[in-house]
Amino acid sequence: MRAIALVAAAVFQAATIALVAAAVFQAATGVGAQEAETSVQFEPLSYTRVIADADLVSHFEDGSMALATTEVGGTVAAGASTLFAAEGVRFFCFAPGTSVDWHPAPGRQLYLILSGELEMEVGDGEVRRFERGSVLLGEATEGRGVKAQWGGRERPCVAVAPLE
Repeated sequence: MRAIALVAAAVFQAATIALVAAAVFQAATGVGAQEAETSVQFEPLSYTRVIADADLVSHFEDGSMALATTEVGGTVAAGASTLFAAEGVRFFCFAPGTSVDWHPAPGRQLYLILSGELEMEVGDGEVRRFERGSVLLGEATEGRGVKAQWGGRERPCVAVAPLE
């Protein structure tokens, strides 16, 4: 028992020394934990655009959004994009294997794949597969648009935000 008490006292003493050292460092340099965390750099966020050309044929286009370091809750660093103005968000869930025939987007929309897999074909014949976490920007509002097939082992769900 005495050995456990000695170890606990040593751990407490070490923790106290670390806290005092951190306070002295912050006072001397002006750099606190909050500032150190916000120095993190974030890689751009990749997304896929679906656009239509002058002949109204849809195509994929790869893009990326810069993420600026910002604070969340006063202490946590996060990478934040510019704000997208949206009318709202709607969630759609499908049975695996559901097919959606050729259709244009009803307007500019942001799609966030929440679960399942989406196989999408555009008018030029290219086919891509999107999984959970994929971000798509639908801008092919005229012409044939896209054809989609939902798959995967889990129920496919997508969040759709019509953009202003």
